[in-house]
Amino acid sequence: MMFCKNCGKQIEENTKFCVYCGAKQVDTSTSDVQNGSLQDQNFGNVEQNLDHARTNTFYCTNCGKQIEKNTKFCVYCGAKQMDSSTSFERNIQNSSLSLQNVKNTKSASSLERIIIILVVLLVIACIASGIWFGLIGFPSKMFGLIGFPSKKDGMGKQSTEVVDARMMFGDDEESTQKESVTKKITTVKNEKTTTTMTQEKKPYVEAYAETYSFSGYEGSTVYLYLEGDFSMVSIQVHNRNFDSELEYLSKEDYDGYVQLDFDPFSQPQSVAYITPYNDSGVAGEVAVCEIPNVATGTIQTDGRSYAVDNMKGQINCHGGTVAGFTTDYVVNGGSVGMVRGSLGDTWHVTAKNKCYNYGVTWYELWDSDDGDYYGWVDSNYIDFY
Repeated sequence: MMFCKNCGKQIEENTKFCVYCGAKQVDTSTSDVQNGSLQDQNFGNVEQNLDHARTNTFYCTNCGKQIEKNTKFCVYCGAKQMDSSTSFERNIQNSSLSLQNVKNTKSASSLERIIIILVVLLVIACIASGIWFGLIGFPSKMFGLIGFPSKKDGMGKQSTEVVDARMMFGDDEESTQKESVTKKITTVKNEKTTTTMTQEKKPYVEAYAETYSFSGYEGSTVYLYLEGDFSMVSIQVHNRNFDSELEYLSKEDYDGYVQLDFDPFSQPQSVAYITPYNDSGVAGEVAVCEIPNVATGTIQTDGRSYAVDNMKGQINCHGGTVAGFTTDYVVNGGSVGMVRGSLGDTWHVTAKNKCYNYGVTWYELWDSDDGDYYGWVDSNYIDFY
């Protein structure tokens, strides 16, 4: 132990300055104070100063060496120290301010970097836009590219301009690139033109019907006549009693008319529904055609011959003459031919066969007395017993 030379209070051995009055006790090296105040060094590390304040560790405000709590003068350099509570609060305050300054500095640096990056991106976008607008000739040629409508054609529909390949490529580019772009653009235009033509080409059909009776037997049939632009039609007959099955007919198989397997004489008023189709199978509007139930004419057909049981009768000329016709004419529908040009009134005859043809019922006759053959005679000139 030793005592202060100035105030006489007891101090520790080798103490250079009195902790009570600050008087110098022995010669001290100037190495510790040659740099003046070490406050910047002591507060250089913000996190360290905060740790010192939290753990009640104290350092000289002049030389920076660790000293005991509540020391008024540094035992190494003799510098007067602040009150401990004031020093603690100031250390906390200075450390917090320093830490905040560091954070603010870092935030400012980050913001500056973000601003620089945004400016660079904006410059790049402007350069790219300038190149793009230069290629397409903005604004007058901008809408001449593929897929952009530029004007309307004569039909009032959107069309596509064919862009000159020189707009997109310089004279130094390969010719294959130019040809490729031109082909693609031309293909798009051709596809649009084809689509427009397909939509405009709609099938249609017009129809009318005529009814004909058969010459060789009872009954009738229908001839259906068609006109229009179609590849195929479907036909269905309808009345209040039934609907026929659909019948399909291609235009290649159409030969002037369609004969329907339908007898309008035995049916109520009927109509035919005809639907046209194009090559793609697209249907047009349905045509409705009324079928007449009155014969327009007679169709020459073979007669239907039936055997009868030797019916007896006599010829009735009704004041005129009666002829007997051949089987080829009456039954087979051939040319006119006669067996007997004139048959006598009241001649006795026997009928063995019957046929309906040309709208007439015929009987094949033989003479009842001598068996002579008379041919086919109209039933209107025969009186049967």
